[in-house]
Amino acid sequence: MQPGTPLELKDHQARAVSRITQEMRGRCLLAHEMGLGKTLTSLAVVRHYGGPVLVVAPAGNRDLWAAEAEKCGVGPFQVFVRAPKDPGFAWPDFCIVAYELLIKDATLQRKKWNLLVCDEAHSIKNLRPSAKLSSKRSLRVLELAWTVPHLLLLTGTPQLSRAFELYPLLHAVSKGAFGTMHEFADRYAGGATDAAGRWAARGSTNLPELYARMQPYVDRILKKDVLDLPDKQRTKVFLELSPEDTALLAGMAAQLAALKAQASKSSWKSMEADAYLQQCYRESSTRKIPHILQWLGAVAKDGEPLVVFAHHHVVLDALEAYFRDAGLRYGRVDGTTTPKKRAEVIAALTSGELLYGVLSLTSCGTGITLSPFHYRVAFAELQWNPGMFLQAEDRVHRINTTRPVFIYYLIARGSLDDMMFGLLSAKSARNAAAVDDAPSSFVFT
Repeated sequence: MQPGTPLELKDHQARAVSRITQEMRGRCLLAHEMGLGKTLTSLAVVRHYGGPVLVVAPAGNRDLWAAEAEKCGVGPFQVFVRAPKDPGFAWPDFCIVAYELLIKDATLQRKKWNLLVCDEAHSIKNLRPSAKLSSKRSLRVLELAWTVPHLLLLTGTPQLSRAFELYPLLHAVSKGAFGTMHEFADRYAGGATDAAGRWAARGSTNLPELYARMQPYVDRILKKDVLDLPDKQRTKVFLELSPEDTALLAGMAAQLAALKAQASKSSWKSMEADAYLQQCYRESSTRKIPHILQWLGAVAKDGEPLVVFAHHHVVLDALEAYFRDAGLRYGRVDGTTTPKKRAEVIAALTSGELLYGVLSLTSCGTGITLSPFHYRVAFAELQWNPGMFLQAEDRVHRINTTRPVFIYYLIARGSLDDMMFGLLSAKSARNAAAVDDAPSSFVFT
């Protein structure tokens, strides 16, 4: 690693680097809230330890890491989109790759890395007792994490939905100090086996104890503690469905409840209930579309910027058609958008060249910055994980935000939204208790 000019760290970043490199000996779950500069903090740790360094990030974040490393003069580095074909290829001492390449290329696992950095590390949460049921991403990261002397796991939302999601992160960074996954689940995550013999960990127990045990391995900073940012102002916008749609969705909800009542009796029944839940989710969102567009017609007339997040393509398509037909300056990014086009749209939204954004919650909830120009966000659809919403909100509520951020949750009465919003609130409270030992910040005006 070539020496460079000193990095310009804010006080909270400098304190974090000092703690990571001294007290934590280079193994840390870096859980600063979104928008506090975890990338720069990590590059300071990279410079401290030197190579070989492997940075693994979602594909959409790979170029952001390269840009930040180049800006800070940390390197030299190389970005790899795919594995070199030369069988004798030797990986350089500072590589930036996507998770998909780590999964596909075994030679990355064999190099003796000094430091492994995993961005958006909450994405390795899918660990199960059987390797067949665990995600390849989780398995590959955990295998490599145990072989490296220094490890940084970056996420502003270490727990998206339930306590067990913390286990892969804590298991990796502590090298097993939290026991087996069954031991962790039994103590902190309500581990249990149902009538069909399937093991699951969907609960949250002994959270104050878990919070205390986590502290030697976690560096957590909240924005409210280090930045004087304008407030987030969340509002629930209730949409009234037609009587016909309400009756249809009520019938589907009754059928879903009946399937769920049978789900614990067999794997087949559980799969049937899960499939029907997704059908209800899509139908509920589809029935919302006319009412979403009606709301947009009222708020998109004032010429003020607005970013709208959605999940289903049918909703994203309807939103795009609305902005296009109205002749408004908009851009769309979803999972099918090419990296080049994605970068162009995000840059245009950030600069104000485009006033309106139609963004996939899954594809754009992390890794982008839309502030300070954008300060209004709407969620056309709900989702199951409160952490995803916090991540998406903080695309505009960040270190350079200069005015209050207005956030709108569009909720259709009599739809699946009723159940989902209740779950979001309950999960958010459990997440805050485990990660911050504090009440939930997911509150509404």
